[in-house]
Amino acid sequence: KHGATAADRSQVLILIPALKDADGAIPPFCGFPCVHRMLFLNRHHTENAVRVSNLLLAWRLENPFNPSHCRIGDDEILTIRARGAKHATRFSSFLIHQNPAKNQSSILNLTDELAPLALGYIADPKLFAVGREIWTTFNTGHTAGPNRLFVMRVFPSRGSPVECRYPRRQPIEKNWAFFRRDDSWFSLYSCNPLRILKARGAIDSGVMEFEDCFPREAPAPSVPRWSIGTPLCFVEGKGRFIVHEKLRFLRRKIYLGRAAELAIGRDHADIRVSSRRLAHSWLSLLGSRIKHNPSLISCTYFSGLSRDGDEMLMLYGINDVGFGAATMPWDALW
Repeated sequence: KHGATAADRSQVLILIPALKDADGAIPPFCGFPCVHRMLFLNRHHTENAVRVSNLLLAWRLENPFNPSHCRIGDDEILTIRARGAKHATRFSSFLIHQNPAKNQSSILNLTDELAPLALGYIADPKLFAVGREIWTTFNTGHTAGPNRLFVMRVFPSRGSPVECRYPRRQPIEKNWAFFRRDDSWFSLYSCNPLRILKARGAIDSGVMEFEDCFPREAPAPSVPRWSIGTPLCFVEGKGRFIVHEKLRFLRRKIYLGRAAELAIGRDHADIRVSSRRLAHSWLSLLGSRIKHNPSLISCTYFSGLSRDGDEMLMLYGINDVGFGAATMPWDALW
């Protein structure tokens, strides 16, 4: 009905009951009942979602995926990963600035721009708003030793990368969700155990050292080990974001999304996560013939979340070979 044949649908129905989460447990709502809690985003291409998609497609990048978006007034900033040159073996990260009111449109290859700084490979750029500024976070991908993670202001002016350090970090770090509160920098480091970090010192030093803030050392039994997907988007004091649920089948993974919300009090914080799974389409669950990551069956990878009036604009990669955009009311994701 939505681009998948009867054979495609039957394969998904056969596959889904056998799925397990990354810890080996049968996840809630798995098996045939999960079909009724699955929300397919390819059915929600609203006018603005299509417009943002067209902004990205206009640059004719090869193999674009995992986009992110932020808007302040008439200025729209987007990031996306794509091949920097035809048949390039590694992907580049791109920064796009659009302002139709001023007839401005530009694209910057962040990988090439930051190469003289010798930071390492530039991977996974994601945008988030800090007041009237737009920042990006990125990391240096998979490396032999510990990789590096950065934040950098990209609007209204472009700043220098600031490295983020944490003594209890994992060897490979990718998705921290940054925010600023009372002139201090914080980051949601993990969902379970729920761990929020706070930066020490000034950001203009080029390095931010983070320490635990509101730590919850013991994993909450009611919250699976979901990973952070999009940056935080604060609405009415609560941080909205999409987490990734990783299901396992035959030693490979399927990435799906779930809406999540972070509430922060004076001395505590809590996360609630929706029971609805998010994916691009039935057909996307089967993966693609081109496999950039052999450990994946399929992946709806959520990389951007921004406010679109009374709704939320979600941007995501599809199996590392394409991207999608959807706009929906936040309540509809629960």
